[in-house]
Amino acid sequence: MSSELSTFNASGLTARLFQKIEQMSEQQKKELLILVGDQRKYQRKPFLMSVCYETENNVHKDFILDISPGGTFIETNKDFFIGQELTLKFNFKNRKDPFEIAGAIVWQSTNGVGIKFTFKTHNQKKELKEIVNEL
Repeated sequence: MSSELSTFNASGLTARLFQKIEQMSEQQKKELLILVGDQRKYQRKPFLMSVCYETENNVHKDFILDISPGGTFIETNKDFFIGQELTLKFNFKNRKDPFEIAGAIVWQSTNGVGIKFTFKTHNQKKELKEIVNEL
């Protein structure tokens, strides 16, 4: 097996892994995450809601498909890059004003991007956790 591995350079190996993962069913992807250990601190809740977000000088509007106190998934076909910072504005039903939070793209797929929230204060983190728990 080690001779097989030596035939791939690092980028070729990564590309092959992504190809194989994209061909997997959702159940197979979940099983793979369990096998390698999912790095998420919080379990995401399915939650469909429109979201406005800003990247540099661009404003976008798309939908989130799930959310947790640590991050969210935005369904989009726009081109972004890993590490790109953005500011999101959520209009939760139980809040009078939009909830604004910063985040960074931590992964990308053909369906959208995974966002990890970055909190300005401990109170902001606590507030978002309470909001998500009420969903």
